[in-house]
Amino acid sequence: MEILEYCPAEKCIEREQYYIDNLPHEYNILSIAGSPLGFKHSEETRVKQSVANKGENNPMYGKKRKHSEETRAKQSAANKGENNPMFGKTRAVGAGSPSKKIKVLDLLTNESKEYDSISAAGKSLGLKSTRISNYLSRNQKKAYMDRYIFTKI
Repeated sequence: MEILEYCPAEKCIEREQYYIDNLPHEYNILSIAGSPLGFKHSEETRVKQSVANKGENNPMYGKKRKHSEETRAKQSAANKGENNPMFGKTRAVGAGSPSKKIKVLDLLTNESKEYDSISAAGKSLGLKSTRISNYLSRNQKKAYMDRYIFTKI
């Protein structure tokens, strides 16, 4: 092993890439300097990592939540009132998505109903609005849950 070049810290990745591209190498298995892109752990290593993180060795072992109630209360308090990044700010005119009127055909009752928004339809039908939104954005033709056909108006 030998030092090929001394360079300022901000040039290290650039110079490493130069040498990866221009010199034969047998140790550096990555093709892009400073990046794990293209690297894959061997099956043996993946099994070892899996075993090492099972049961009591898992950092989440025995925990029901990511944060304690005390931490969650502190986080909540920290984002209330003047500490909230949106405090005192008004939304810009036209900010956010405008409501999309939709028509819903219920195949069980053969009734069609129009709604002013996807969320209004979701509430009325007991569905998550994201499901309806995904149905529409994917241009699905098959009835959702074999019952509803959603159409943009």
